[in-house]
Amino acid sequence: MRPLLPDDPVAYGPHVLLARLGAGGTGVVYLARSPGGRLVAVKAVHSELAADPAFRERFARELAALRAAGGAFTASLVDADPDASRPWLATVYLPGATLEEVVRATGPLPVPAVNALGAGLAEALVSIHRAGVAHRDVKPSNVMITPYGPRLIDLGMARPPGTAELPETMPGTPGYLPPEQASGGEGGPAGDVFSLAAALVFAATGAGPFDADTVPAVLYRVLHAAPSLDGVTDAPLRAFLGSCLSRDPRERPTAAQVMEFFAGRAGAGLPFAAAAVVHQAAGRVPPPGAPPWRMAPSVKRRRMVKGLVIGGAVALAGGTAGAAGLLVSRAPDSPEEWRRRLPENASEVFPAGAMVLAMGYDLGCYALDGRTGKRRWHRSDLSVSPNLGGLLLAGDVPVGYDSRAVYALNPSTGEELWRHSAESRWHPPACDRNIVCIPTSEGVGEGLLIGRDARTGAERWRRAVGTHVRDTGVALGGGVAYFSAEGGALEAVEAATGRSRWRVVLGRGTLYRMDTPVVAGGAVYVFDNAGVLHARGAGDGARRWTAEVGGVPGDLETEQVMVVGDAVHTMTTDGTIRSFDAATGRARWRLPTGVRARRRLAGQMTPAGDVLLVMAHETLLGVGAADGRVRWRQEIGIQESAPVLAGGLAHLRTLHGIRSYDPADGRPVRLLAGSQYSTPSTLRAHRDLVLCSVYPADVVALRPR
Repeated sequence: MRPLLPDDPVAYGPHVLLARLGAGGTGVVYLARSPGGRLVAVKAVHSELAADPAFRERFARELAALRAAGGAFTASLVDADPDASRPWLATVYLPGATLEEVVRATGPLPVPAVNALGAGLAEALVSIHRAGVAHRDVKPSNVMITPYGPRLIDLGMARPPGTAELPETMPGTPGYLPPEQASGGEGGPAGDVFSLAAALVFAATGAGPFDADTVPAVLYRVLHAAPSLDGVTDAPLRAFLGSCLSRDPRERPTAAQVMEFFAGRAGAGLPFAAAAVVHQAAGRVPPPGAPPWRMAPSVKRRRMVKGLVIGGAVALAGGTAGAAGLLVSRAPDSPEEWRRRLPENASEVFPAGAMVLAMGYDLGCYALDGRTGKRRWHRSDLSVSPNLGGLLLAGDVPVGYDSRAVYALNPSTGEELWRHSAESRWHPPACDRNIVCIPTSEGVGEGLLIGRDARTGAERWRRAVGTHVRDTGVALGGGVAYFSAEGGALEAVEAATGRSRWRVVLGRGTLYRMDTPVVAGGAVYVFDNAGVLHARGAGDGARRWTAEVGGVPGDLETEQVMVVGDAVHTMTTDGTIRSFDAATGRARWRLPTGVRARRRLAGQMTPAGDVLLVMAHETLLGVGAADGRVRWRQEIGIQESAPVLAGGLAHLRTLHGIRSYDPADGRPVRLLAGSQYSTPSTLRAHRDLVLCSVYPADVVALRPR
């Protein structure tokens, strides 16, 4: 589950959107609440596809299939509007985890659990086929495992046998689609049986029967090679799945025969670890009355709850009241320095000098001693926004921010020292020991930068920066505030007084947006929307060099520049990281990651000596800082932010828990299993410890080794 984006609508029909469940090539799936309070899943077509008559025809087929194919093992249709500008449909929300997520997290399922899974999914296919349609995209990610059993979801590819295929429509998923679809033919009920068997092989072995390194190799195996079934230990099950995977559709059993086979075998529920994953995911839903989880434009990298997203649900479950605020005992060989049970779940944990601040929507702000975990103070009345922005330090004063306000807290008592409420605030503030600089707006489109005293909140100065408030990010360095202003200008003012130091216009004609400046090594760097990286002297604004990067930044509301030693790194929309010499601007190397730039570059890449740790989709790369060559790679299993460094190791969340790596060679050093450290929040380094919150409502400080 992910936050709603700023441009996501409030509702579809009468269903109020709460969060995003996922997005694909055809549309976005939202978690929503119906007028009666029921949780539903709303699938809305991408606007660019809504204008395509052929795609609307496909959507109408999906709708018809859902209406016809009821049954206990599918998601029932609740509502729909196929004629809307963006067609949508709503089904019953199925809390839980996909089969793919369960197996990736806990390993292959035992045979009795596979039997029960096969029986339920075969019954789902029987009901779909009885309605006169074929699913045509049965795969592990389209099988939801709920506390009430398996469910088959996503009928987007469903259609009656004999109907024409839409142009440019992918007929299934490589590795699970039957040979008749892989060769460009029609998929029907027999094809669904083939796909179901392939999914059950994955459930039993952890791998598909036709897995290979590339899609062409997978398709070749589907068309020409025998399925790999050696990992299926039960001989009768192996033989039956082999018959379902026959290349000739006429030789495969029907869905009814599959159901009969599995109904005659001993079935059992999920093993404990897999059941725990499902129940955890199912429990992470917004409580009644919870507001929508919507992300503000300036804090796209933040999440109300960050965890191992298994089944797409949000960890809102809190600890019990009786355990609130207690230090939890630990075994002598525990990796934990301390563990604290809180009254409610913390969505984020921040180091704050000698303290650790745990913050959450229901929790408020809870302060702990960073060395011992003992309670300092608790502000339950401090309403922490679901689009939680973050926390900065102005000296020892914690400065919190979200989309609506910036506020400062007394570090000793938690008392609110001051609060700045804004009509609109798109960028994070910047702090030094004395001043908090706040980009904001007041009135219609009037962009402002306001300097406030860090302890008293007294306004020291304000400057108008133009009508494009979203284009104003601020950086502080050496007592000077640097910010982008209207007209492609970069300005520098004294942080204490707001007095102008210098102003330079960087753009020519069409330049109107820049990202947040980055100050390092006596220079200030800024990346503009024309794809040019500018380096200016921090003291006088004099031009040092410019570099034509050849692509625009992915998100100009966050820093897409990182300075590491004598190198300047940038990331562009397509996820390509480029390195330049900080002194001359000479290009050093480029690294395509394939990840669209949607967070700060610092959230995608962590420097670790002569290695850069880069997240590329679900893979952690160790990249040579000097030459950009990939030295090693580790598959993580989920899309994660960059690891944190502590104790000489890199620590990050993976599908299996919190794993620590040697950054020099990528060697795994330690795994803290997800069964004990469930749904951790963002990991943060605090002195020589690693901080996070874990399910249900604990904050833990982990020793790095």
